[in-house]
Amino acid sequence: SGQPYGLACPTSGQCTVVDAAGQEVTFSPASPAGATPERVDNGNVLSGVSCPVSTQCSAVDFGGREVTFDPLSPAPPPAVTLDPTDSLYGVACPTATQCTAVDGDGSEITFDPTTPGSPPISMIDATSVPSAVACPSVSQCTAADRSGREVTFNPAAPGGASPVTIDAGHELFGIDCPSTSQCTAVD
Repeated sequence: SGQPYGLACPTSGQCTVVDAAGQEVTFSPASPAGATPERVDNGNVLSGVSCPVSTQCSAVDFGGREVTFDPLSPAPPPAVTLDPTDSLYGVACPTATQCTAVDGDGSEITFDPTTPGSPPISMIDATSVPSAVACPSVSQCTAADRSGREVTFNPAAPGGASPVTIDAGHELFGIDCPSTSQCTAVD
């Protein structure tokens, strides 16, 4: 198996991790031994995962694609290209029908993982690379970037979002927002 890049726990008894080898492992945090890696993305680096419910996860990769799968029975459909020109670095799914991914160009892509199609790509951070995203609601997401900034936006209307420095001089690589009024990022 490869280096872990993303983790999502839809319940207290179930977590899914994705790795650099395009695999996922779903396990109980109380007894993780024996969990078996399953390939879900043809060997591409999976850079993030979000599981809004215990039977559905969406992962993104460095090839600009997403793949949605049932972590309890990972026989996913082929990955779908969301951004043909850039890597995707993080994904957050506040519901089973809405996910938002961030890419290396400073853009966000909001899509329905059950029918991704070709969703629009919208700029949210023109001067840095968003490395993680969290969406505590369907109308609010916050991305953390590699310049120590965060940018909060409405995924239905992301234009006009303004990055704010929260950790000058440090790269932020993870963010979680348990509510629309609180986020925590790590560098």
